[in-house]
Amino acid sequence: MKNTLPIIAVALIIMSACLFAEGQDAASLQESSASAPEAQSGKQTGKPRLSPEKREELKRNMEIRRGGPKIARPGTLKGKITVVNSQSAADNAWIEDAVEYLRKETNFSIELHNGEFTFPKPKVVGDSTLYVIDDPSMPRVLVASEDRWSMMNVAPLKNSKPAFFEARVKKEVSRAFAMLCGGMSSAYGISLVGPVTKSEDLDVFPNGKLPIDVVMRMEPYMSSLGVAPAKLVPYRVACQEGWAPSPTNDVQKAIWNEVHKIPANPIKIEFDPKKGR
Repeated sequence: MKNTLPIIAVALIIMSACLFAEGQDAASLQESSASAPEAQSGKQTGKPRLSPEKREELKRNMEIRRGGPKIARPGTLKGKITVVNSQSAADNAWIEDAVEYLRKETNFSIELHNGEFTFPKPKVVGDSTLYVIDDPSMPRVLVASEDRWSMMNVAPLKNSKPAFFEARVKKEVSRAFAMLCGGMSSAYGISLVGPVTKSEDLDVFPNGKLPIDVVMRMEPYMSSLGVAPAKLVPYRVACQEGWAPSPTNDVQKAIWNEVHKIPANPIKIEFDPKKGR
């Protein structure tokens, strides 16, 4: 009997612990169930989220502090480069995307038109022209720098898979444009203007972006042909220099008013009759 008492005591302690744990689990479950409707109703227990209006206000204030959108300094944008699409195998939207990238990257005036490629004397539209053609008898890229035109051929790329076809076309447009504008080489060993002897060589590059040194070489080369990029400056700088156009949006209006406001304590210069006029 004496030996069984300790065993009974231990059993009672274990049962008490189990009952206590079950009670705690039930309380936790009840608490979580009570808080579930609050979570489902969208209540936030942490930092409150910004309203769309507040986000727009912060975005606007940040743009004002940065000086506003950039605009072209008058007299800097000169000449025109034209891309003429003479094919239908590649989607026109691909050519548009490639040209839009080149506009933003170079700040040149670049136009895109449809037209015919009449080899060996194609018409030069603007100051220089890049033709996009589809002709199996022509090379992949051809540059006639003395005649101010170049040609990019989609025919060697047409056997590519659809996703590869689009990417390769955009890269080849960048290559042909760079070579037309004097960006024949790069200090970077692997670049779009480097050796490309087959379509697969283009797949090394993630996109059609050109190295910065190639873009920088275009400006002095094209200036000799009468083409110059726009020099972009923040709207605030234009206001301070006195040539900014009238504001057209809230950000520009805020900057305009800030720059042109009358000082609260302007400098006063009193006339001294001893010094004369």
